[in-house]
Amino acid sequence: MQGGKLKVTSIVPDAPAARAGVKTNDIISNLDGESTREMMLGDALAKMRGPVGSSIRLDVRREGPEREIEMTVVRAPIRIAGTDLRVEIKDGVLQVEATGALPVLDFEPGLPIAVVPMSDDTFFVDAGDHTRLAFLHDDTGGASLSLNPGPWQIKGRRIN
Repeated sequence: MQGGKLKVTSIVPDAPAARAGVKTNDIISNLDGESTREMMLGDALAKMRGPVGSSIRLDVRREGPEREIEMTVVRAPIRIAGTDLRVEIKDGVLQVEATGALPVLDFEPGLPIAVVPMSDDTFFVDAGDHTRLAFLHDDTGGASLSLNPGPWQIKGRRIN
């Protein structure tokens, strides 16, 4: 939020917003017909998130001649290149390390961090963002890793 306006500060390449035509420095004036003026950032983010495959209509003001562009973004999982995690057990402790070029929440590249168990398949980092991890099991005996399970979750890769 800048000056009471929802401003796009960067775009993730090939993410749903980028595919819809949203550009850096665009001002999003409406989300599904609701004005974003003076909207709290958390409320705007919650409104933009939703089930994969569902859509949201954006009204965007772009720099240059005053013009408003209406676009539809179809929600999809976002995977940012360079944000991989390695999960391993070392000396009886589950450790997680970012292995890509970019940090992932509490995980910095090259710095393994121990996670604290909450249940048989859920753990958290007792620092920084208090990231939670959950191992989600499937019918084939495999599992996938989810960061912050729930409405804000980031699903990871399948673990065999």
